[in-house]
Amino acid sequence: MVMFQPEVAPPLIAARPGMLDGLAWVLLALGGEDDDKSGHAVLFPTVQALSWMAGHPAARPALKGHARIREGLRYAARRVRLVRVVAEDTLEQIETGSTVLQKAAAAAAARSEAGLPSKACAECGATGGEGSGGRLLQCTRCKAAGCRAVYYCSAAHQKAHWPEHKKVCGYTSSKSIPSIVIPAPQPVEHWTPTHVPSREELEAMGARQLKALLAARGVSSEGLLEKSELVEKLLATREGGG
Repeated sequence: MVMFQPEVAPPLIAARPGMLDGLAWVLLALGGEDDDKSGHAVLFPTVQALSWMAGHPAARPALKGHARIREGLRYAARRVRLVRVVAEDTLEQIETGSTVLQKAAAAAAARSEAGLPSKACAECGATGGEGSGGRLLQCTRCKAAGCRAVYYCSAAHQKAHWPEHKKVCGYTSSKSIPSIVIPAPQPVEHWTPTHVPSREELEAMGARQLKALLAARGVSSEGLLEKSELVEKLLATREGGG
């Protein structure tokens, strides 16, 4: 396993023009508010793959121009916490070129370089607040996660800043941010956005998840009516290299 190597993303997208359609299909099929954990085996690696691609500036125009990818990421962001954090951060990077976490780090660095106090209200920049002894208030969830970077002068300013802060709430410390790790890149002709699980894992999935896996690999599930047929098709694509 290696950390993402985004320079591989542009040739992948160019070589597989239908790949983004398959990834969007997975996001839209398995996203939403359904908390069925079996879908995460497919959904989370798909979001990870898009996060990896979004790390390369040359790949972002294709991602930004693909409306269903952006729609799918918003839909996936309605899933459980870990999927939501990565999906929202990936969407932010596609649309603006940098993630929410990168922007927060840059803002903190700018304050430090300007000689400003490290503790200040995230909404207005005030260094004193309505806490005991004029102290700043701290986000409870971030404090529990070990973060000491988010402060507010008042409950009103904390509420006003919430639409922005909620994207990283509880994940703003380096210890609590989940690292995005994907398999080492394979040659373009053998690349697949998701790893095919074992037979046992496939048999534990529903038909919808199996079809999503096939779509992510660019393989049609048309005519496959039985769950066992979907499993065998997936195993065959793995053995045949796609």
